[in-house]
Amino acid sequence: MGLGNEGSGIVTQVGKEVTHVKEGDHVITTWVSRIPISGLPVSKPTGATLHGRPVIADGDVYTWSEHMVTFAEKVILLYQRHYCGSLGATEPETDFPLFLEWVREDKFPLGKLVTNRYSLEQIEEARVALEEGQILGRAIIEI
Repeated sequence: MGLGNEGSGIVTQVGKEVTHVKEGDHVITTWVSRIPISGLPVSKPTGATLHGRPVIADGDVYTWSEHMVTFAEKVILLYQRHYCGSLGATEPETDFPLFLEWVREDKFPLGKLVTNRYSLEQIEEARVALEEGQILGRAIIEI
């Protein structure tokens, strides 16, 4: 998984109205809905329970969690490709495959966008570098 705004995982369960992914699919989750919506997402019951209590999906993406419940619109099928990091405001379902193609063709130099890499133990050093303006592009925290 590339830690950015997007996280990756394997679908373990889907709702009955979800048609674009199925259990076992490799996916990424994104902050940008794959289908444009108006206004803010509304929290709604999922039908799932945890410790006897209903699970509510609020539409957010939790990339530091082991499990996540989110809206289908925030989940994109990977098609056996490797996605890493965040590319900002995009239309993920169409743009991510295009970005990958550009990387393969050397038209999109992702490596030049990264100022530095840090280990998790160096996270304070990374925070200070960001605060002091030493990170000019993006920094990667490697786990």
